[in-house]
Amino acid sequence: MKLLSIPKLLRDKNIAVTLLFALLMSMSVTVAIFFTLIDSKLNEVANAHTMMLSRANQSLNTKLGDIRNSTVLINSHVIDLLQANDASAADVFSHIGKNHPSISQIRWLSSDGQEQIRVNFNEIGHEVVPDEKLQNKSARYYFKEALRNKDGKVYLSPIDLNMENGKIEHPLKTTIRSAITVKEHPLGEGVFIINFALNSLFDELRLVSSDIAKILVAKGNGEWMLSSNKDEEWGAMRGLQNTGANVRLAKLWSEVIQSGSVSIWRDDNNAIYSAIVLNPEGTENLEKESVVLFAYSPPSIYNTQFYSAFLPALLAGVFVCIVFISWFLRDRYKSMKLDELASRLAVERDALKKTLKERELLREELVESEKLASLGLLVSGVAHELNTPIGGGILAISGLQKKVAALKALLPNNLSNTALSDFLVYTDEAVDLALNGLNRSAEIIKRFKRLSIDRGSDDIISFSLGELLSDLIASMKPLLKPKRVSIVLDMDNDIQMQSYPGIVSQILQNLLSNAVEHAFDGNLGNEITIAVSGKDTVTIGVRDNGSGISKKLMNTLFNPFVTSARARGNSGLGLHLVYLWTVNSLHGKISVKSDDQGAEFTLVIPANIAHLEADSVA
Repeated sequence: MKLLSIPKLLRDKNIAVTLLFALLMSMSVTVAIFFTLIDSKLNEVANAHTMMLSRANQSLNTKLGDIRNSTVLINSHVIDLLQANDASAADVFSHIGKNHPSISQIRWLSSDGQEQIRVNFNEIGHEVVPDEKLQNKSARYYFKEALRNKDGKVYLSPIDLNMENGKIEHPLKTTIRSAITVKEHPLGEGVFIINFALNSLFDELRLVSSDIAKILVAKGNGEWMLSSNKDEEWGAMRGLQNTGANVRLAKLWSEVIQSGSVSIWRDDNNAIYSAIVLNPEGTENLEKESVVLFAYSPPSIYNTQFYSAFLPALLAGVFVCIVFISWFLRDRYKSMKLDELASRLAVERDALKKTLKERELLREELVESEKLASLGLLVSGVAHELNTPIGGGILAISGLQKKVAALKALLPNNLSNTALSDFLVYTDEAVDLALNGLNRSAEIIKRFKRLSIDRGSDDIISFSLGELLSDLIASMKPLLKPKRVSIVLDMDNDIQMQSYPGIVSQILQNLLSNAVEHAFDGNLGNEITIAVSGKDTVTIGVRDNGSGISKKLMNTLFNPFVTSARARGNSGLGLHLVYLWTVNSLHGKISVKSDDQGAEFTLVIPANIAHLEADSVA
């Protein structure tokens, strides 16, 4: 079969719609997979941010807790040392500071804010500040806040840079001040202040960073303490403008200050941030007291995650598009191929219908031919039967005609009583012979007439089954003689039927003819028995004592054109018609069985089919 061409397939008007649908579907798949993958990738970043913020928070809170505890312990230690010996406060402060590397300054301020003692510590050693260089710190915020605290409670200042004499100390020292207001102290009433350098803490926070993210730290006012750009750190204290997180990341800053935390926020450059607000003292003065921790991933991280999600999503979308288009083209190709096949089948169906119609006409002609052949067989039998009685009658009349001529010759003078007496005797015998022949001929014609009328009738009529069988057997005697076949009728009582006598007669003639044709070889003792029984339902068995039916024909015996004697001119329709007439016309059934002793056909038909026909019409 000729295959469909690709151009023909592509000219299909549904292709454009399908391609558009496939494109939209692939885009949808791409977007869905992309967002699924990018969410998964960003979750990895979020987990890394959460872990880093947690570590930074822990480090900061641990440090602040250590500072608070250390302040309490150092104050107690100072009090003990001052009370235990005559050492000066400067010596005690120097001794304690040398043993705590994170301490950058220890001071004692009187209640009016004046420094009484101050010892500075650095990498080289320590320095006790002379009295003339001591300063008044009453205006500083941490002194004021310390005074507001209860006696003995530690105050922690915001983290900033250490300043001396109003200037930022260099190198820069990230500092937090812890202060305790003490009313009863060996040094009097005042404030004990320790400056702790946090440079090591912020160096530790820098080490928390990884390839995925870095830790950034801002004050509550937005000033960077630890930034990705080192030049931005402590920008406000160094007099730099617009460098704080509250300016550079204004939208993120607003969200984190309002909600307390933000996860996976992306700026216009694709940098990713997560943030959390820490309020060490739990105060409401967010701007001064709080610390904001940021986890920061540079744009390269998002770009990498973007493409690692986009490329598989794009490939998946393209794959789905290709699969869908391939499936559609394959399905459409099959559909068009089926349409073409359907068109071809329609043409072949019409041709087949025409052939079947012609075959049906031929079959009807063959059926009619079969009927005519059967009728011809009966005509032949009747003609053969009529030969004997008609021949005898002709012989008697011709003999009588000769006797009449001889008698006329003796008239008028030579006629004797003896001659006249002989003529009368001969005449009686000739008339009897002719009359018997004519009566026999009339009976034969009467039987044939009944058969022919029955065969030609399409009406349901009442008839005698015994009479029908007798007429049929008598009409078939000429067919039986050449094969030396005799028919035995086994029927105890006659049966009156309301049916189609012509069809019944035709069925039985076909069965008898089939037995005579196929069952016997011309030897003596060939016999066909017709056994009739029943009343409302009539069973007619036609059994022969012939050679039987071959097994290979048994399953197809009633199919049309099945015969084992096609070479002798048989059409193979005889038994097929028997089956159709029995089942369709007589509303009965037929069966056959065969063995090496012969074959038997059994008809089971209703005696009265008038009501069956009425029911089928209704």
